[in-house]
Amino acid sequence: MLAVSLTLARALGMTASPRKQIQAATQAALWALSNGRCYFPLCDNPLVMQVRKGVFRKNAQIAHIHGVAPGAPRYQPLPQAERDGFTNLLLLCYPHHGEIDDPKTGERLYPAELLRSWKDKREGDNGAALAALGPVNEKVLNDLLVAAFTPPPSAYSGSPTSSPRPVA
Repeated sequence: MLAVSLTLARALGMTASPRKQIQAATQAALWALSNGRCYFPLCDNPLVMQVRKGVFRKNAQIAHIHGVAPGAPRYQPLPQAERDGFTNLLLLCYPHHGEIDDPKTGERLYPAELLRSWKDKREGDNGAALAALGPVNEKVLNDLLVAAFTPPPSAYSGSPTSSPRPVA
């Protein structure tokens, strides 16, 4: 019933359009740079928790520095690519995501400049390097990872157990 009501309301233009999915490459970068921890300073909440032996659940959400919709904390009208881009996103545990997006206190207690400083501290130089790439789709990310992790050509030939000899 609720799904039908939401579908009808959207069709009539009564609700915001569904949010676009954040690109997988951007999500992967955030998870990698989070180092398994919430971006909120001094937060010890793990972003993945074991709920029972061998079963793990995500304990995090991707948060926008500048809110998605009018009325959201720190909202600014931004093009979608910028709004859902790496530079406007951070990874927070569920409680801290709720805290920074609280409709009454989120913007006052957690201005965009503060959230950006958390992002910069957590990501260090890696974040700046990724941000300089701009929007990255999965193919570009894959190509970059392959290039970064492909070993250089060996200056020696022969088997690993034989003595190295220079290639002429």
